[in-house]
Amino acid sequence: MAALVMVRAAVYLALGPGLILDDWTAAGNREFLGILSIADQTRLMSRPLEWLTYTVVYGVGGNSPVVLFLEVTLLNLVAVTALLLLLRRYFSPTTAWIVCAAWVLVPNHNAMTVWAANTQSLVAFTLLAAGVVALSRGSRVAAALLLGLSVLGYQVTIVPAFAAVALVGTRFMPLTPEAAPPARKLEMRDRLLIGVPVLLCVAWTAIEPTYPFRLATRRPWRFLNGHFAEGLFSQSVPPAVVVLCGIAAVAGVIAAIELYRRGERARNGGPTLVLVGIGVIVVGSFGSLLTPVQPFGMIDRLYAISSVGAVMVWVGIAKMLFSRRAVVGLAFALLWAGICLYGQAVSLASWSQAGDDVVALMGFLDESGVDPSAALVVGPEAVRHNNVVGIVSPHAPDNALWLHRDEMTGSLRIAKTPEEFVVQTDGEILITWPD
Repeated sequence: MAALVMVRAAVYLALGPGLILDDWTAAGNREFLGILSIADQTRLMSRPLEWLTYTVVYGVGGNSPVVLFLEVTLLNLVAVTALLLLLRRYFSPTTAWIVCAAWVLVPNHNAMTVWAANTQSLVAFTLLAAGVVALSRGSRVAAALLLGLSVLGYQVTIVPAFAAVALVGTRFMPLTPEAAPPARKLEMRDRLLIGVPVLLCVAWTAIEPTYPFRLATRRPWRFLNGHFAEGLFSQSVPPAVVVLCGIAAVAGVIAAIELYRRGERARNGGPTLVLVGIGVIVVGSFGSLLTPVQPFGMIDRLYAISSVGAVMVWVGIAKMLFSRRAVVGLAFALLWAGICLYGQAVSLASWSQAGDDVVALMGFLDESGVDPSAALVVGPEAVRHNNVVGIVSPHAPDNALWLHRDEMTGSLRIAKTPEEFVVQTDGEILITWPD
């Protein structure tokens, strides 16, 4: 498993990592305001573990894209290990390894794999997985601590944490016979003792929420598209391809439901994996309900948990096919893996190109001959690579400019759209960046 993570990391290192969006905020704050100001006080109140994660990650990595990416890769190794340990509590070693390998391969959560500004998601994911393992072992204190901390790191873990408290140790989540039994059975009193601290952590995040609570997913098919169609390719694809992917997924789910109804309920069988995967998608979709989503790109940071469920669905479909005709199942698995490899290439290149854009922009501004102290506005719109953008206002383009110049001189605003490419305050200078 580590080899897969390292191969993916080697590809991105070869392409060239760069600083992306919030990286500039954190790196600039470290340089000009000090390590304890890397993340602002709002984050300290709403997501204290995120504040700590940023402080450590950028405190060590500074504004070095390579060092930051190596830190991200290390955290990915820990996260995959935690996921493997969790899956081993409920599935056979082979099934657990296949699901983990497929999760590393699929590109629909690559914000977690390359972006230092999303390390809070990685840490929260790891703590959640470790918390569920602790629950399954009957370790009440450890479970409450780990699940609570995961919520304080990233709110996408809220629903999964409560689902785990309610379901782990019940007939709905039975351990595999090979797993070590829990030290003690979780009674209702135990679940309350674990759930109350988690609830208090949720309440803490609501005092000064990072994002207001609102149902934002008015187009839920975008969320599904990110897991079962375009998210696999990391770019827009012809509608016919989306339809074919959707048909494959829907047909697989329908078949799994019918086979399960008929009694095909082996723990490591395809139907069971598909249905469990759907459950994981449902509990992991909370973050996507609060933020407008795209099928791929930077927004896939919200797919940290639901992407695991989607992988379980795909693996389950492949297992159902393989159990009936091995050649068909193997061909399906190879086709899916090939699509994911293509998607990884597209995604990693997009992230690398977005980082290169910022370097190119700084060079362009140097050559433009404008007054270094001027208030610059670059447009006509932000450059995007498959929904990945290297720099845009209000994500601290000033910091990028100041780090490049090694002094806090001048200001920079990057227009998101042509409508923003106008003078908004006296003294601003509009500069058209010809890509």
